[in-house]
Amino acid sequence: MRYLTAVLALLGFASWTLADGYNGTYTADGIKGAVTLVLAQDKDNNVSGTMASAGGKLIIRAKVQDGSAVGLIGPDGMQGSAYFRAQREGASMTVLMADMDANGQPRLTDARSVVFKAAAEAAAPAGDKPVNPLAAADAYAGTFKGDAGRLAVEILPAQGQYTGTIRLEDKKFAFKAAVKDGQLQGSFESDGNTFDFTAAVNGNILTLKAGNTTYLLEKERKAVNPLEKPANPLANPTPANPLDKPTGDKPADAKPAADDKWTPLARGKVYKHATGGTLHYPQDWEVKEVQGVVQLVPPNQGEAMYMVLAEDAQGITRPDDPKLIQALEMQIAQNAPLLRRVGTVEAVKSGSQAGAGLAWEVTGQNGLVVRAQLYVTIIKGKAVYLLGLGAKAKVVENDKALREIFSTFAWEEAQIDRELLGTWHYWSYSSSGLGTSNLSSTETRRTVSLKEDGTFAWQGNSEGYLSAKNTDSGGNVTSSGAAVGNSGTGTKGTWAAADGKLYLTGDNGMYVAVKYEIKAQNGNSFLYIDAGGKKPQEWSRNKVN
Repeated sequence: MRYLTAVLALLGFASWTLADGYNGTYTADGIKGAVTLVLAQDKDNNVSGTMASAGGKLIIRAKVQDGSAVGLIGPDGMQGSAYFRAQREGASMTVLMADMDANGQPRLTDARSVVFKAAAEAAAPAGDKPVNPLAAADAYAGTFKGDAGRLAVEILPAQGQYTGTIRLEDKKFAFKAAVKDGQLQGSFESDGNTFDFTAAVNGNILTLKAGNTTYLLEKERKAVNPLEKPANPLANPTPANPLDKPTGDKPADAKPAADDKWTPLARGKVYKHATGGTLHYPQDWEVKEVQGVVQLVPPNQGEAMYMVLAEDAQGITRPDDPKLIQALEMQIAQNAPLLRRVGTVEAVKSGSQAGAGLAWEVTGQNGLVVRAQLYVTIIKGKAVYLLGLGAKAKVVENDKALREIFSTFAWEEAQIDRELLGTWHYWSYSSSGLGTSNLSSTETRRTVSLKEDGTFAWQGNSEGYLSAKNTDSGGNVTSSGAAVGNSGTGTKGTWAAADGKLYLTGDNGMYVAVKYEIKAQNGNSFLYIDAGGKKPQEWSRNKVN
């Protein structure tokens, strides 16, 4: 799911949260008592601070980037530091921490998230005031189910810790656990052996890790509202007035209301992408393609955007497959860690195939609620997404139209421009003098074969040369050296082309969408690829020697 990940990163979720600074003191509950976070931001957007508890104190060094404070957290001296990211969310501060890998990159898949409250609004210690019986329930308490019903986890609070049962098909394992470092850590026994596990809750989703296996489970909810007054079974229902106008379905001969602008497959416009994807959309909406992403533009767009994406489903055949849902959760967590899942995975129809709907929300510093509404279906081996992102009010306002658009998704045969069939060659050479005695050059060769069955094969090779000489004050050469480097890459995949746009989808996750033009010169054909304002790349049917 690399393409969706790249698009999520491109969107810049943090710009909607509208954080207004990283100054203040915040607190959270920890294993050894309260944890205090103190942050200070200077005029150059540098953020410094501390995170302290009874177990010690850590130093924070960060900088505000794209609406988040990103940097390192570690002991005094910063040796063995971990990745640190903080994001304002109303009066709270969400902190994400992750260990570094061998290459100095954060392991975000194992990140820990802690929500701190502003010190003035932090919860009072136990015993200072009675417990509110209507307060929010423990996020871990409850029953979570996943892996197509094979796995169920029941978690019960028990005097500051947790107990419960893990059921895998017909096997049951009792466990004990406690919250540590922002996640549930515990162990269970099987055949006399003890096994550790960790679990973390994000909205209604429990991520359970045991050994090298990760499960995604959804919280089971009861349909009955305990605060709602039940209906009186002895009450006499009010009989319906036979002369009242019906409020339900319209009569068969009724005309559409003046504001009934959208009837699927009837008055909607049709959009067909060169790769084969098709959809219908309302008459007063527009469709445009920006950087390979299909965007849907309603007349009331406001602070929101809507887009359609498609990528290889990597063998997944159902939109509600736990592997796909988990992949989506991880992409959101990595690119927009402040968003939290709301609701459950909803079954939504998409053409002749099943679909699924998911949503995430976050409240920004100025009170603006941002919503990411995602619909996904699997069509002919492709995961096709419809994503609405922006101010919740606008996304919800357009949700009816989004669902109707999603219901028309289909996939036809890809279009190809037969003038592109065959093998094309590209060659370039550049050199530069790095001084009177130094010289560097690079030679690049690329070949792409576009076949009639809609597949392609691409191969690229670059060779670099560097020579250097050292001379004394008299101009005599005292030493010299030369180096040659060579690298090559290649991939296969599918291609499509129409209306002057070429699309390449590689088996390695590569996706290319470029404008092109074919010109004939002296009996030869040349393919010119748009280079974004620079001189177009020139490809020839003849091999360049």
